[in-house]
Amino acid sequence: MTNKAKPVLSYIVPLFFDQKNDNTLNRVLQHYSKYNQLLLDQIHFILVDDCSPIKIKLPEIPNMNISLLRVTSDIRWNQGGARNLGVNYAQTEKLLMTDIDHIFPERTLKYLIHRKSVYKDLFRFRRFSGWRKIASGCNIFYINKPLFNDFHGYDEVFCGNYGYEDTHFFESLEKASIPVIKLPYWYPVFDLAIDRQTEYHTLVRDKLQNMELLNQKRAGAKDWHTGLSLNFKWEVAEEYFIGAKKKL
Repeated sequence: MTNKAKPVLSYIVPLFFDQKNDNTLNRVLQHYSKYNQLLLDQIHFILVDDCSPIKIKLPEIPNMNISLLRVTSDIRWNQGGARNLGVNYAQTEKLLMTDIDHIFPERTLKYLIHRKSVYKDLFRFRRFSGWRKIASGCNIFYINKPLFNDFHGYDEVFCGNYGYEDTHFFESLEKASIPVIKLPYWYPVFDLAIDRQTEYHTLVRDKLQNMELLNQKRAGAKDWHTGLSLNFKWEVAEEYFIGAKKKL
């Protein structure tokens, strides 16, 4: 990276598109490209394509630091693995974990960048659709990388089926009395309206198998964390950094 302000925040997003296009990704990146440049200098966007059947291509945005990683092993519902990969690739202590259909305003990102990082940093966000407050899932959070790693990240035994990998991760932290702080309303996250028929995915959200798995872990019938992580092949598909030539 050749830009003067070294990134201090990694913005990590798992991706999976199996419909007509990946326009959601382009729209999100174009939105952020209009933010203050001093802010963008300090953010590394790490996008993890979880073996999408359609070709994902980064748009040309020279004022952002962006890496597109591609999982080449076809594992259904591999979000936990994609997030583990994003964290493993990140070079910053500060991690912002989210999904592609969320947008953080400049004010929220500035706060995360400029506050002092401490080991037990773990924040949740108040989430809005327009200006209507809605429930915030535990797949949207800010965490310190050493803390994430000390709890072994996501247990990829949940991958292959939908749901509860986030719940399991947060329960691991709760068992160790790690405090979860919900940030005030003036540091929110917003839902992004997307066309779920053309620029999203068609995977079926059946939680039954992972619910049973989590209940078995809670009851002590299975190991609480198997240690399974990065259980797939992957590659750097494309990346570029501010002030540097684009790499393919």
